[in-house]
Amino acid sequence: MSYTGQTLFGPWSSLSYLEIRMTRFKIKDIVEINSVITSKRTGQQVQIKKVIADKQRIQTLDRYVVDFGKQDEETFWDIQLVLVSPPAIDK
Repeated sequence: MSYTGQTLFGPWSSLSYLEIRMTRFKIKDIVEINSVITSKRTGQQVQIKKVIADKQRIQTLDRYVVDFGKQDEETFWDIQLVLVSPPAIDK
């Protein structure tokens, strides 16, 4: 199979098949804040709310918005988080 230059999301998209990259965490993953970079949140377990992938595709520069409840959100770098459990499959 050869790459034909088509895009995953149609001709209007600039994302090619070769440019798609998975981030380490996904929305709804449960993660724990680790102590690589000091945070008042270290040790807390939270759910990923939003994924902000690095434009240069460097995994350690991916950022994640996590939800602490009551409209309390914070953004963390990839290296500040550890996966606790993947989300349950929605039915």
